Amino acid sequence: MDSELRTIFSAIEKFYELEETRQQQEWERTRWQATTLVNIQLKRGDRMKVTQLLPLPWDNQEKLQVSKPLTYEEQKERFEKIDAFMKQRKGTS
Repeated sequence: MDSELRTIFSAIEKFYELEETRQQQEWERTRWQATTLVNIQLKRGDRMKVTQLLPLPWDNQEKLQVSKPLTYEEQKERFEKIDAFMKQRKGTS
């Protein structure tokens, strides 16, 4: 039971990571196309960078504090709390 729950949560997490990556790629492509269309009409010295025309949240990712990955023990502790909550919930219904 424990390993099945961990597998489900891992699959959900990876799905959302994949979806976020896909959306970022679409936005990057759109931003590049828009910048190219704008820059075609500008003089060489006036051309804009991609990030100037349409800044996106992940452009400043280096400035954001990234949380460290959980250790195995921390993951195990969190899953145990979830399992205890689910067992308690099943017992009350």
